[in-house]
Amino acid sequence: MSRADYKAISAQADAVEPTASLQQQQHATASGSGSATPVESTEASSLIEVAGSKEVVVHASGASNNEALYHIVCVIAGTGILQIPYALRLSGWIGLPVLLFAAIVNDYTGKLLVRCLYHHGQRINGGYPDIGRIAFGSVGEGIVQVFYNTILVGCTCLYLILAGMNLETLVGVLDQKAWILVCSAVILVPFILMRTLKEVAIISFFGAFASIVVVIIVVALGIIEFPEYNGRVEHTMFDFAKFPYALGTFSFSYGGNYVYAEVERTMANPQAFPLVLSRAMSIITVMYMLTGAVAYGTYGDLTLSPILSNLPQGWVTTFSIIVITAHVLLACPLLVTTFSAGPERALGLDEPEDTPRQKLGRALLRTLIMVFIAVVSITVPFFSDLMTFLGAVANTMLIFVFPVVFYYKIFGVAGRGVAELAFAGLIIAVGIMGGCIGGYESLVALYNDFVNSRA
Repeated sequence: MSRADYKAISAQADAVEPTASLQQQQHATASGSGSATPVESTEASSLIEVAGSKEVVVHASGASNNEALYHIVCVIAGTGILQIPYALRLSGWIGLPVLLFAAIVNDYTGKLLVRCLYHHGQRINGGYPDIGRIAFGSVGEGIVQVFYNTILVGCTCLYLILAGMNLETLVGVLDQKAWILVCSAVILVPFILMRTLKEVAIISFFGAFASIVVVIIVVALGIIEFPEYNGRVEHTMFDFAKFPYALGTFSFSYGGNYVYAEVERTMANPQAFPLVLSRAMSIITVMYMLTGAVAYGTYGDLTLSPILSNLPQGWVTTFSIIVITAHVLLACPLLVTTFSAGPERALGLDEPEDTPRQKLGRALLRTLIMVFIAVVSITVPFFSDLMTFLGAVANTMLIFVFPVVFYYKIFGVAGRGVAELAFAGLIIAVGIMGGCIGGYESLVALYNDFVNSRA
């Protein structure tokens, strides 16, 4: 596909703002229709949040563009940084342009997803699952809910498990399960006190900053150690046999679009979301490219996963583990706040007046959510490998398949160019391929876990 073709396709995805639809709505009223054009789906009518008569929608109390940027970087970057170098070892140097392709796809499908939130100048008062309802009714909503909640709850559990494991190694005193409970209690404090993603922005900022610190450490140590490894390691341009496994890592290192709808919903200027998303993808891609190129360039066929295993042991590596632990814990409030948004809307706990009853109800609900997540983290056997399997399937659908399918179901395929439709088909094919490979690997790991537990 030519650069011009991609620009033409991306231009349609960039049309997230409801400006054109609002103008059509105003024109219809002026020409005697007397009312705005109705929303296509009757099932979506109860979800509508009127955007107003202005062409630019601004929520005075919403999050700034930078705060939205912190959310996206905090959720996506982090653990991906630790895996990219090993994925390059599997794929060879060809993995770098593939990584760039994965960034373009995530940027594109993210814009398609948010575009689905708007109908005739109106934004649905909901998130990702509600897009499924508009496209395919209650069945579509139910299917999305399964994958959506699996990712949000599962990722939080995995982050707690990783933090507990690291704290047990670094601090001792308590075992991993006890540290998981401690971390859950710590996360519960901002989870209850901070009502929306806007309030969580300061936490997301430090989470994004922690990721940048890890990149600096890995790149600096990789450059320092390059002379020692130069000539001792080998590199490949393309490893056909192992490339499919690397593809899964590249694809899902950009997983995070399950928070896009809530991030855009809480922005002061939601029309700026496409630009914010593109900036976030650019920052994350630069971080991945730097870490991957330097680490693989230095360690070659000796590159390990996570890349921290390659770094010289000492205070710097210990500091890196501390920073990664901080990052995953800082990302948890963002994930659980996004997860709780749906139930809170359904229970009427997100109304603007925020009465004492709503505050109490929200605190109880969020406490129950955190208790459930903590219990799952410490009791479900083989949870990490189980979540890897569920994550491979869920990410395939949420990142690659659903945004494309929902967009063309809602807005139609009539008048679309061949290049646009071919690109959409490629996205779905790549996503399914990566999901199948990741799912197979994780099933093998689960089988080995089961066999070893019975030995």
